[in-house]
Amino acid sequence: MAAAQFLRVHPVRRRRTPVQQPGRGQHERARAQRGDPRPRPTYRRSALPLLLTAVLYGIVGAVYWSFAVEAVTDAAGTGSATAPLFWSLMGAAGTAGALTGHAIARYGLNRVHAVVFSSLAGAAALLGLAADSVPAVALSALLYGPSFMAGSGLLAVWSYRVFPERPTAGFSITVFCLGLGTIAGPALFGAYAEHQGLRATFLVTAGIAALALVWTPSRSAHQHGHPREQEQEQEQEQEQEQERERETGTASRCGSSGTAQSLQ
Repeated sequence: MAAAQFLRVHPVRRRRTPVQQPGRGQHERARAQRGDPRPRPTYRRSALPLLLTAVLYGIVGAVYWSFAVEAVTDAAGTGSATAPLFWSLMGAAGTAGALTGHAIARYGLNRVHAVVFSSLAGAAALLGLAADSVPAVALSALLYGPSFMAGSGLLAVWSYRVFPERPTAGFSITVFCLGLGTIAGPALFGAYAEHQGLRATFLVTAGIAALALVWTPSRSAHQHGHPREQEQEQEQEQEQEQERERETGTASRCGSSGTAQSLQ
């Protein structure tokens, strides 16, 4: 009785075991046990072709958007219908950029990269060589519209393949480099156009677009997008093997129990 009364007055306090939060070392050990690769830094040498291409793409796009209509209007005259035709053809052709993902999946990133920047170079060169020709202006608009729209999708896919483990940070860096080119293009080539003219400006712009063909998506960047898919496939195979083992174990247990019952 005395012991029970003592416990009522002084209850026994149970010690709570502290819940340990997984630290950085535990995460790394767990990742190593799973066979996952260690996270790679955002800034890497393999990203240089992508970032340089983003800068050049920004320069070409900004220069074309800023001075194309002015070049067409100066060559055809103020009252000409060439400029409205130019805008209409560019916008209509630009809708083909929605097929960029399908084209990359079917033909590969390298081929789409070559087509996009070859088209951008051709569109700029046509305005530099024959801005007073309606067929040349129309062809320039038809080349530039879809290639410019496809360029953004190309950079997005390329960025994901270079930064598969940090896609948001990688694409942010890519967009930042694109913005640098967009700012630098009109500033530099605006001053150049005042001294050399718009035709020379578009010829130089065509050369810059052709320069982007040098930095193609490397084979390493092309392969960087596949580890996750391979890991998922491996995990699915492991799960399927575990399910088969469980089914086999269940069947064997059922068989043994049935044999025991028959013997009884």
